Amino acid sequence: MFHSTIRPTLLAILLSATAGAALAQDAFTGLDTGFSARLRAGLADGQGAITAGSTAEISAQNLKPGQTMTLRQNGAALADGQTFTADDKGELSAEIAIPAGTEAGTWPVVAEFGTPSFSTIVDVKVSPVLPELATDAFAMTSRQLEGGLYEVGYSAAQDALYVTSATGRGTSDFSALFKLDPETLDIIAQVSPPDAPAREDGRPAGVIGVFGLTVSDEENQIWVTNSRNNTVAVYDPADLSLIKQFESGMAKHARGVLVHDGKAYVGQVFTSEVAVFDTKSLEAAGAIKIESKLRGQTFGIGAIALDTGGNRLLVSSLASSEIAVIDLTSGEVTGVYPTPVKGAIGIAVDAAKNHAIVTGQDSDNIAVVDLATGETIQTVSMGANPLNALVDVSSGLTFVSVRMADRIIALDDAGKIVANLPTGSRPNAMATDGKGAIYLVNKAAGQNDDEGNQITRITKVD
Repeated sequence: MFHSTIRPTLLAILLSATAGAALAQDAFTGLDTGFSARLRAGLADGQGAITAGSTAEISAQNLKPGQTMTLRQNGAALADGQTFTADDKGELSAEIAIPAGTEAGTWPVVAEFGTPSFSTIVDVKVSPVLPELATDAFAMTSRQLEGGLYEVGYSAAQDALYVTSATGRGTSDFSALFKLDPETLDIIAQVSPPDAPAREDGRPAGVIGVFGLTVSDEENQIWVTNSRNNTVAVYDPADLSLIKQFESGMAKHARGVLVHDGKAYVGQVFTSEVAVFDTKSLEAAGAIKIESKLRGQTFGIGAIALDTGGNRLLVSSLASSEIAVIDLTSGEVTGVYPTPVKGAIGIAVDAAKNHAIVTGQDSDNIAVVDLATGETIQTVSMGANPLNALVDVSSGLTFVSVRMADRIIALDDAGKIVANLPTGSRPNAMATDGKGAIYLVNKAAGQNDDEGNQITRITKVD
């Protein structure tokens, strides 16, 4: 069973013997010296998060055909001690029940293999479930758009919303940049990006998908990231005409992009460098490298956030769960701080408090970091896979999109949860118009999902 105890040492787990176990065999025999299986834990039906009372599935690939597996946790056999056998492709899957009342957290499950033998740990993350809260205090209006929605931005100069959309695996078979009316969410304009460069393998190249987005009223530009083509592009916010498509390879797995004072800053996911572009000449302008302060760790970028008043760029590290502060006047990294979250994917700035809000998708929480000291001053449980955060100055609230819980959470000035609102499937990025409206885009959980790929306008009820 899953229950709170002191975690046994890995050695003790791996060497423990259980009478009558299906995989019982002589110790120290038949070792799989080339073991390279990939194990993954997820919800049994493939959608949503593992929670107390649900059924999880542990799948394995790259096993030897006929290799067997049993599972145990805290010394107790799971799945009634059943033995699972890899098929002729070296694949298997096993369902395990997560008892009601299981404490939220990441639980180590021991996978014991036989013929040939090996043992390893697979982490099973059991996510908390937070109740809906204050649903009648907010008005939410949604409309569906074509494709998989990624980011949204607002332009005060245009009084318009912009949304990026892309679909496909490896290549983008559809992509669009939308311009919307911020009140009605009606489409004002829509443009498709150009065709992607030909592939060496001869397969269809698709289009240059648009993913990350920022609107600069100062520069009268929209910058987008083309993650699958490792580059960026610039569009005109008035008519969505393409100003410049940069060559492939200029920004490795570009995710987020922000513009400030004549420069565009691009977060290159899982690398340690922020790519920089000149918004006047539309040329590459170097990169800013970030070094991890943790021994043996590498800073691998997740997201970026801009503090315009402080002339700073904040960067989260997915790889090391740190955050970095970059002085944009000098281009120097002025601080790198550890956080207690795992999988630091999103980051936002509360400039008035000199705080950073970091989302931990692998620890199901957020951390509030004091940028004056680098110390974490608060953590808050969010539910399954918090993704992005947004500080809305007009309302004084911080919003967090909780991806696998299909919720958006609002926190007050003290970090207390004051609303937990259903959003439809897989909430993603957010934007504010600075006048009281929050805009959220979400993706689909699968085909024929009526609650996926929506743009939602959220306002407080007077």
